[in-house]
Amino acid sequence: PPSRAKVLNANGIIRVAGHFFQYTRQYIKIIEGGDERQIPKLLTATQDDRVAKIRVFPLTAGNSTARTGNFTVNCFTCIDKLNYTWGNATVEYAEMYGNVIGQEYSYPIYGAPQLVCPTDDGGTPLQGPDSEPYCYYAQFIVGYGINSILRIDFFARRSLKEWWMTWFDYPTFYRRRTVSGSYSINGIVQPYWIQLHNVANISQTLYDGSYADFSGVLFFEDYFTFPGTYVVTDSCPGDNRTPDRKRYHTCRVDF
Repeated sequence: PPSRAKVLNANGIIRVAGHFFQYTRQYIKIIEGGDERQIPKLLTATQDDRVAKIRVFPLTAGNSTARTGNFTVNCFTCIDKLNYTWGNATVEYAEMYGNVIGQEYSYPIYGAPQLVCPTDDGGTPLQGPDSEPYCYYAQFIVGYGINSILRIDFFARRSLKEWWMTWFDYPTFYRRRTVSGSYSINGIVQPYWIQLHNVANISQTLYDGSYADFSGVLFFEDYFTFPGTYVVTDSCPGDNRTPDRKRYHTCRVDF
């Protein structure tokens, strides 16, 4: 039967029957004779190095190209200068971003275990201390599967100005942030609603699983609960302001 590993580390290197082996997704690599000085070369080797006695066996795969993809749909609102101050600073404007993000990621699919018996350059099987051929079981990548993720990111910030200094902060107090609506996974509709008080941002994964199609409508709302009224000016970047004087701003994302 195959020998068992005696040493294992984060680089996937094991020492068996006096030889060093490294297992990666692309290769099985061997230092014949177990010369530890050759481990740095082993880590980067992609082909045989006869001087260092390093053998490299590429792993075959039915589909070795991983597929990835993503989409991001967002909305943005800005409420212009508010007639209040924060400490010694004047609040110039408040802006809000809502993002719906879809992503795809690949994962390897391994075939059934196979018995592998490495040989030297002359085709002679490598042998262990007991003079028996050294063999081991390995699982080769035969393809890739695709999983999908759907998540939301929601944050609001305000621009503060004091004399010549301008900066952003991400207030958590006097605020109520809500995301509501619905989304579908492969045509199955899921209602969604979340409301958090006195938090800076909302980031949440709605789905992480097998490959799926997404669609839906989500509404992002940031509500200010402190006293005061609003004065519409032209302080939003690019004059991209929300056309209202209310103490909240909301935007919609269709995907």
